[in-house]
Amino acid sequence: MNSKTEKYLDKVLDYMVRNTLIKNYLFNPIFRPIDRTIPIFDPNVMNDPDYTLKLYYYLTTQFGLTNDEVKHVFFNYIEVLKDMYDKHNNNKKI
Repeated sequence: MNSKTEKYLDKVLDYMVRNTLIKNYLFNPIFRPIDRTIPIFDPNVMNDPDYTLKLYYYLTTQFGLTNDEVKHVFFNYIEVLKDMYDKHNNNKKI
C-alpha cells in the first residue's frame, strides 16, 4: 500500500471514529452513518452479515474502498475503539 493510499485510509478511519456515538462505556458504540451498534468486543464481529454488509456497502460507495481497504479500515477502527474503551476504563478511579 502506498503512502497516498495510507493517508486516505487514515482519513476514512478518522471520519469513522468521529462519527461513532459512545453513549456509555459499558455498551458497544454506534456508527451513526449506518445507525448500527458495533460489537467491538465480539471476536466474530466479521461474521455478522447484517452489520458487515451494511458497513461494506457504506465504505465502498461512500469512499470507493476496495475489499482489502475495507478490511484494513475496519480492523483498525475496531482497535481504535477498543483502545478508547480501555483508556476510559483505566482512568476510572475505584
